[in-house]
Amino acid sequence: MNKEMKRAKRIPISNIVLSTIAVGGLLALALVAPNAVQMLKLFGYGERKRDSSHQVNRAFLHLKEKGFVVLEEKGGNKFVRLTTKGKKRLQYFQKKEWVFKKPRRWDGKWRVVIFDIKEKKRGTRDKFRAELQSIGFVRLQNSVWIFPYDCEEILIMLKADIRIGKDVLYLVSERVENDAHLKKFFNLR
Repeated sequence: MNKEMKRAKRIPISNIVLSTIAVGGLLALALVAPNAVQMLKLFGYGERKRDSSHQVNRAFLHLKEKGFVVLEEKGGNKFVRLTTKGKKRLQYFQKKEWVFKKPRRWDGKWRVVIFDIKEKKRGTRDKFRAELQSIGFVRLQNSVWIFPYDCEEILIMLKADIRIGKDVLYLVSERVENDAHLKKFFNLR
């Protein structure tokens, strides 16, 4: 990942930690740091694991001091849980992050989202489709949607919010067969 991409994807570490805890629900304290460190790498933080772990620990302490998370002990193990205040903070962050800013120029690559959400989760599937549509995605097939601009951050936050991580794939494609109608729809050259 080049320096420009890293700089463009920077979001507050505390928000990444909040998202990690939200995805896991009540999360064992030992699991918070490794999962958050993995997410940090997606956003261009911490080249070295030690630096990332330190950043996660500082962010966690900050969240605890602000009342966004609490530590609970059950059966001799420590768990982290989002407070009501933490859930509101996360919702605010997620909605703010979902605002898509169209770049000046198209980079010539298509962003494709493929998902397989089971029928028993129909409500979740419908919500996900509606969110994709609100971002600006166009449906190619029932579970295949396309968009011309980088939106990986938004998808990560959306997957965390709806809790469908493994059911969704995000692809970047340099070419899509017969894409003239898509270019026309998105007003691309």
